[in-house]
Amino acid sequence: MFYTHMEMDSDLSKLSEIEDFVQSFMQDFHIDSQYSGILNTPLLEAVKNAIIHGNQSDPHKKVHILCQNNEDRWTFSVKDEGKGFDFDQYLQQRILGLSHGLSIIFTLCDNVEFQNNGSVISFSIWLPKQKQETPHREWAQKVMKQYLPQLV
Repeated sequence: MFYTHMEMDSDLSKLSEIEDFVQSFMQDFHIDSQYSGILNTPLLEAVKNAIIHGNQSDPHKKVHILCQNNEDRWTFSVKDEGKGFDFDQYLQQRILGLSHGLSIIFTLCDNVEFQNNGSVISFSIWLPKQKQETPHREWAQKVMKQYLPQLV
């Protein structure tokens, strides 16, 4: 299992840090760039909600992001330093179509959960890992094509 985390200020102008965070582990785990939006979008929505609603855009408060990987499942937790929120009220807004950010998270992710009175949201995303190409693999494929064309 892989585990990493980051902490950031409650400042919307620093959201690019989230994209850099995602890009970093995508490279480390050889995840195809086509999945960038699937990873970035719900994480950015969760962090924006934590900054705006949880921390009330207070620059002295932090947002904590945890990322765990287990095989093809990526689980993210976003924690703010706010009081939390009324989940029942959210359900009413979702039914009425008023909660855009959380609706995106629920649409793109599995196992969405709230903890700590709503100041923590966790969600999972299932993604295949990209196969890593190595010089040895490329060399072996070239040799096979040259000498064993009937097998390739």
